[in-house]
Formats: sequence, structure tokens, C-alpha cells
Amino acid sequence: MTPVQFHEFDWLPEDALNGRTSLPKTSMLASMTAGKGDVTLIHKNIRSAWVLSLRPDNVGIPAYKNEQCSYNELLVIHAELSEKANSSGIVRLQEMFHRSIPYPLFLWLAHGPAYFLSAVPLRHNRAEKGKEVWENSITKVRSFELVPAFKAALHPSFSHTANLRDLYIRWIRSLYGLMIHSLPWTELMGNPQPFFLPDTIEAGTRAWGSLSTLFEEWKSLNSRLNKERQPNHRVTLGNKRFDVREQILSLAASLPFRAFPE
Repeated sequence: MTPVQFHEFDWLPEDALNGRTSLPKTSMLASMTAGKGDVTLIHKNIRSAWVLSLRPDNVGIPAYKNEQCSYNELLVIHAELSEKANSSGIVRLQEMFHRSIPYPLFLWLAHGPAYFLSAVPLRHNRAEKGKEVWENSITKVRSFELVPAFKAALHPSFSHTANLRDLYIRWIRSLYGLMIHSLPWTELMGNPQPFFLPDTIEAGTRAWGSLSTLFEEWKSLNSRLNKERQPNHRVTLGNKRFDVREQILSLAASLPFRAFPE
């Protein structure tokens, strides 16, 4: 691992980070139901990868188990992608990793300056004993910056972590926080928005859905306003843009999130 990569993972406990092991492509494919195209995708798009496990013995956090799910360990996989990787291939890689690994997985795909992060909670398959299924859809983030507050929220010692499931759910909440933080707040307000940690995954899902939709509308109105030459139309578009901006600010002020200093 290069020094830059190590810095990316300074939120992980030293014992866990030192226990990481190389993940050869042969091992990846052995655990996947991969067609010929998927095998080619792995070989051409992944340069290198490593995996580590977070367990009660190396993070000091109890496991979690009930009738619906088991969190005895969490896996973190980091893969360095080649320049040939494209958006559709990255999405397919995320699906393949999360479907093939029967443990809660935090997947980090590094593609040049961009990070593609993903996670999905698991539950027991009621129809097939011993199998795990997704509790909901994958939470995916593309980011060019891992802000310090985001990494602080990932750290196992942050706040009160009752068990490994609690830690994993917080990681997913943090992904929603990063998604919202990555919206063009500076363009909208003139200054960046603090990093916010949603209280729940559901709160993060709702906030991201609403804010991303409003930002798209705001950017569309911005674009139309820049092209419009008729004064009356410009006034109408400007008023609409102002209304959308106020909706965004009102929603952001009402979010039940915890703010982090930068």
C-alpha cells in the first residue's frame, strides 16, 4: 500500500489495518458466479486489491446476532482500478463483490482521483438457511474528496458503538453524509456546507433524494438563465431559481443530522 493509500485508511485501528492481506484475482473469481465477460472485467479493470477484517478481537467491539441477521465480522476491500475502467464496469464490479461475499462489506474502488464507495446491510435468507441477502439496495458514493469529518465518523471509536452492526450502519449513514456534502453547496451559497451525519439510513435516503432533485432543478434553471436573452423570461427564471434555492436551504436547516466541523 502506498503512503497516500495508507492515509486514506487512517480511520481504521492499527491492528486491523496491519492485518490486511492481498486479494488475488483468482481468489475474487473463486467466490463469484462470473461469466466470461465478468472474468474479463476483473482481469482488465482491477490492478490490485487487499482485504481486511474487523472483528471483536481487533477492534474491541462486540459481534451482533439475532433472528434476522449476524454481524460477526466486517470486511473492508480496497481495489485499485485501471485507467480502462468505465462507469458501467465499476457498477458491475460493485454488484459482483457485494453479491459474492456473505459478510457485511465496505468496498473502496479507487479510480484515479475518484473513490467509488459502497455498502449494503445483510439479513438471513428466510427461504434458504445459511444464505445472506441484501436488506435493501446498495448505497453507492462517487467522491473526489474524503473530508476529515467523514473519516472521523467511520472510526470505530467515534461516539458509542454498541456492536459491529451499529458500526456498519454508521458507515452507511456516513456515505449518505458524504453524498450530501458533495453537492455544489459553494456554488449555491458561496461557502461549503459542513459534513452532516444522518441519524438513520432512512433519513439519509430521504434527504439525498430530495436535495439531489432540488440541486438538479437549480442547476437546470441556472443553465437556462445563462442562455436566456429575453428580460421577462430572465426575471421568471430568476424567481424560480430563487424559490428552489430557498427550498434547499430550508430543507438543509431542518435535517435531523449531526454536524461535524471541518
